[in-house]
Amino acid sequence: LPDSCHFQYIDAHWPYLNKDNIHSQRDNIQWLPIQHSIIDEKKQMKLENLSIINSIIHNECNLGKNITIHNSIVGNRVTLGDNCAIQSVDFSKKNFHLTIPSDVIIQRIILSLQTMNEMSNNQLDVYTIIGIHDDVKRLFTNENFTILNMSWDKFKQQTGIDIWDLWPDLQVII
Repeated sequence: LPDSCHFQYIDAHWPYLNKDNIHSQRDNIQWLPIQHSIIDEKKQMKLENLSIINSIIHNECNLGKNITIHNSIVGNRVTLGDNCAIQSVDFSKKNFHLTIPSDVIIQRIILSLQTMNEMSNNQLDVYTIIGIHDDVKRLFTNENFTILNMSWDKFKQQTGIDIWDLWPDLQVII
């Protein structure tokens, strides 16, 4: 690669390079935590444990430690807690206030709903939100089950959402 190139190689062990990695012996690679992104020039950020790729970061947002932002826009009045990851979301709406607690992952997946006879392309945005300490293999009936790193009781108290609001078909079974 020419000296002016910035190369970011991510493998299963990134950022821990090992001797078997073909790029570990190269001395012309710059490891940069921010790639193909626009950061408001007034925004001061610590570059430690930060990954921002193909994103726009506005000045008046608050970013915690150990965050990952990919293909997203983080507008003013948005706070990301420590250990958060967001992917493909747009939090830039005017007068939009949002605080994402620590240890949460949010991603947007765009589903294309097109039938064979239909010319229009209907898209559906699906958001997934999970706490990094949640055990997705644990059933919600388990006393140690968590949602967004909270017990069901705390989640219901904060949101007003009950188990049956999320899984209405299971109410008959249990």
